[in-house]
Amino acid sequence: MQKAKHPNHAKQSGQHFLAQIRYNFSRMDWWILLIVGLLSVYSLIMVYSSTQYLLENGATVPMPLHYLSRQMFGIGLGLAVSAVAICLPYRLYIEPFWLFIANGLIAFLILLTRFIGVSGGGARSWLSFMGLNFQPGELAKIGLILLMGILCVKSRREVLLTKERWFANMDYESVISIGLMLLDLVLIFAQPDMGMFMIISATLLLVALALIMNSKTQKGVLLALALVGVGLITWIYTNADKLATSDHYQLRRFGSFVNPFKYAKAAGYQLVNAYIAISRGGLFGRGIGRSLTKQEGLPAGHTDYILAVIGEESGLVGLVVVVLLLSALIFLCFRWAAKSQNTFRRAVFTGVGCLLLVQSSLNIGGVSGLVPLTGVTLPFVSYGGTSMVLTMMLVGVLQVMIIEEKRVIEAQVSPVKEDYHGI
Repeated sequence: MQKAKHPNHAKQSGQHFLAQIRYNFSRMDWWILLIVGLLSVYSLIMVYSSTQYLLENGATVPMPLHYLSRQMFGIGLGLAVSAVAICLPYRLYIEPFWLFIANGLIAFLILLTRFIGVSGGGARSWLSFMGLNFQPGELAKIGLILLMGILCVKSRREVLLTKERWFANMDYESVISIGLMLLDLVLIFAQPDMGMFMIISATLLLVALALIMNSKTQKGVLLALALVGVGLITWIYTNADKLATSDHYQLRRFGSFVNPFKYAKAAGYQLVNAYIAISRGGLFGRGIGRSLTKQEGLPAGHTDYILAVIGEESGLVGLVVVVLLLSALIFLCFRWAAKSQNTFRRAVFTGVGCLLLVQSSLNIGGVSGLVPLTGVTLPFVSYGGTSMVLTMMLVGVLQVMIIEEKRVIEAQVSPVKEDYHGI
């Protein structure tokens, strides 16, 4: 006869699980949580302020509480998802099989947008579910950063064990990882969501430059990027008038970027109004809720151009505070990357830092006219349910890596042994 389980077994398992959760939450980086919390609170204030006079979706009167409540819901749900991510076992994040399954599902969701997607901002990149819009590309950011971690581990092992170039002896896991990355990028480019495509491709490239490529390859890639950049800028300036009057939404943004005042009533309308808003703000701003530009119809003042409203109402001081908070968050990511002796976690720390750096730079550069704005939101600040929830989830994944890093330090596990016996 099979022995019955001890009645205290389930109780002990539950106590062990709760103890593990308490351990995880006690080992988080609280500076990261503080920065994210400050940015989220400021986001609620500015979303409410920027939508005071906003009429959208057939509304006849402004509904700032509608946008505020949705942003609060996004932040709350994001915190819940982040907490769940922290409670999940670390092994789940480093197992290639589960990462392949998750990224395959993400690619399928992105593909679905081609057939049943909802259009917005010139791209069909949204799925509608029970009245809520969801952007699968936001999930791809997290999935692909974790896949890049797998690639970094594989490349390091191959170089150390065989003394040969990684590309010469790629295993099936490396091939699948690269294939999923390329598939996601192609599908996102086809939507066409240029902002998401630029963020993800730039993030993956920066991680590869930092952790996979040798110095000779780095120089070649950087030279190629410089040549492509010069060629692209030359082409945009040469064809600015044609681009600004193009039928394609994304091309009009590139064309008007050269001289927005020439197309102030057309493709350059957003950027010109952003300039006006920031110039009105001065050093200390007009005060929260007192923006004039948002009353005059600043497009996307609560999403892509929320920095313009911040600049007008909080002035240069408010802009600097937001930039400093984001910079501090990015710095903490890179500091953890520099401290880590585990290849996978170093890649994730670097990937999250690069992602936040690229996305923040594209938004800030777009609002200030330094680069064409391609529908990129400001992390933790702009209005957006999917973006807020999944950016919070990204913070949860970041905390998982930090918790494991602290556990390894406390247990004094050899980093070399860790890399070779499971990532």
